[in-house]
Amino acid sequence: MAAARSAGDMLLSLRPIVSGRERDSTAMTVKAYADHNPFLFFAGVFGAVVVAKRRLRRSHGLGARCPSVVTALAAIPPVVVKALLLLMWLSIAWFFVFEAYYSVYRCAVSARYHDETILIARSVITLLEEHNVPYWMDYATLLAVIRGQSINEWDHDTDISIVFPDDGPAALIAAINAAGMYAVWDDRDAIQIMPYEGANPLNSPHMDIWFWREEKLADGSRVVSTAYDDVAYRKRAWDDIFPLKAVAWKAWPGHDIYIPADAHGVSQKEFGAWPGSYMTPVVYKGDCFHNWFQRRWLY
Repeated sequence: MAAARSAGDMLLSLRPIVSGRERDSTAMTVKAYADHNPFLFFAGVFGAVVVAKRRLRRSHGLGARCPSVVTALAAIPPVVVKALLLLMWLSIAWFFVFEAYYSVYRCAVSARYHDETILIARSVITLLEEHNVPYWMDYATLLAVIRGQSINEWDHDTDISIVFPDDGPAALIAAINAAGMYAVWDDRDAIQIMPYEGANPLNSPHMDIWFWREEKLADGSRVVSTAYDDVAYRKRAWDDIFPLKAVAWKAWPGHDIYIPADAHGVSQKEFGAWPGSYMTPVVYKGDCFHNWFQRRWLY
């Protein structure tokens, strides 16, 4: 277990090494549909109720056409109408604040959150390498690697994958916890790793380790598959992943990390439906709202 402790020590000793966030020079693209500022929706709902209530006072034929609506509106006390009016104006104000966070600050987490996310990744990778556990960078973190980036300034975690251990995840979880971090099993077939016990992955830096199970298909071909159904490429050809390739990562100068044999093919199959190319960073307002709402920018 000495190797595990050295990884925990690394998490503390590396903190001064990582300074500031990488601002990608590539222009950020925006999803053009089904992606909106939620505060506009809130303002619209609150405003619609207020307007309907006020029009009710001046309308003489509405009761005959929509009696149930009139009854519901009539039951709203004036103090509630005033509260809704206040919420409408607050939503409009937050609409502009959120737009600035999205378009100017690019949904960035705080510098401290960003740095600790990278430090956790480096510590976990060190632990896996010391225990001879093959791993590869995956999902958005793999995208960052093949783009020659660190991680995006809005990323709230990092992702790596491993083949499901023969003895299950318990030994790996124990080693991570012994290293001074905190690992918990996630029902998405993954381990979530936080910097300390009790940390909430919704608003704390963390890493996800995804488990892939080796399978042999009827035609004799080998694949790795995941039980997590919220990904596009759930069954991956063995040859797409192995042999793993060692490459440089901007977040860890001087230390190579591992990516799939066909990293671009894997990424294209997973993210090919994005606007433009999978090589172009994209941030969605829906994800941006999570960063804002979970206060990752204040961490």
